[in-house]
Amino acid sequence: MRVPTCRPPILSAALIFLIACTATVMLTGQSSAADPQGGASMQSLDVVKEDDKLYYKVYKPVAAPKPAPVAQVSPQEQRRIRDSYRVNVPASTRLRFTPFGQGLPASGQWREGFAIADMNGDGHPDIVSGPPRKAPGAGPAIFLGNGKGSWSRWREAKFPPLAYDYGDAQVGDFNGDGHPDLALAVHLRGLIALLGDGKGGFSDSSEGLDFALGGKSAFSSTALRLVDWNGDGRPDILALGEGPGLMGGRLVHSSRGVSLYHNLGDGKWERHASAAPNQIFGDSIAMGDFDGSGHPGFATSASVQDRRDLVNLPSRARKQNVDAASPGVQLEAGVSDREVGASVARRNPRLRPTIRTPSGAARRR
Repeated sequence: MRVPTCRPPILSAALIFLIACTATVMLTGQSSAADPQGGASMQSLDVVKEDDKLYYKVYKPVAAPKPAPVAQVSPQEQRRIRDSYRVNVPASTRLRFTPFGQGLPASGQWREGFAIADMNGDGHPDIVSGPPRKAPGAGPAIFLGNGKGSWSRWREAKFPPLAYDYGDAQVGDFNGDGHPDLALAVHLRGLIALLGDGKGGFSDSSEGLDFALGGKSAFSSTALRLVDWNGDGRPDILALGEGPGLMGGRLVHSSRGVSLYHNLGDGKWERHASAAPNQIFGDSIAMGDFDGSGHPGFATSASVQDRRDLVNLPSRARKQNVDAASPGVQLEAGVSDREVGASVARRNPRLRPTIRTPSGAARRR
């Protein structure tokens, strides 16, 4: 098909300008590419000849590819699919939930993890959390419970002025003085350890833990656990890397998988990372004796697509670093993504722990 050219207007006796005209042509047809609903199909055009002096182009129609057939779902099948998502849970009087959170925050992004421990020695469990997300300048929060469903912020708690941010929180006695201490995972920055005096006073005890400011590189985590890894009676810190992060438009760190921080007992820590880090990263880690050896192993979530090396068992030769644990259970393909959270349950003392994920379970046999 030939598209007619446009004659340029004469602007003056001395100057002549040629103006190219663009014509857009759409063809409709009733050929084999017809719409399955009975309408006409759209056909695109392809240039087969053009001349930049005479300002014309020759087009030819190009048939559009046939659309893929769409399976028709009958109304009965649609109704069956809808009904399959309905859950009918009969009423039960054996299990009831009653409000038990009076005084706890009703807003804010309190996320990644918290700990429950008696922080002031009154015999009632309290809640310990890092600061909420997007709360610059905020520090850890301790909510004291009265055992009757009411909570209040521990106003007497004083924390050293550090660069806190949201992340996991764990409670343990790091120095053996009988007072609860805190371990905090800090998003994009690293780890913090605080020694408590039992009266609300906390002091920094983070020497040896990874921590960085100003966009510098550091191992960081939002998921950690306390475990006596080498049997010396002191709780150590096991942390899962949260993965690569951007700060100021550049990559500030990469994951080292799981890192172990050995408690030296004098307020200092010593990192023992795996000699061959698997670069796995996520936001959940759980401890358990998966093989009945009497030594803890650990399971992690993964923000890496289709990772199955999530369960790590202790080796017979117990060492201080995380090489003492090796992948021992392979979960089925497809269970790992950033939303997988590992949880461990021992329903019977004679049974080994079971890993629960949203898409299934894997048990060490």
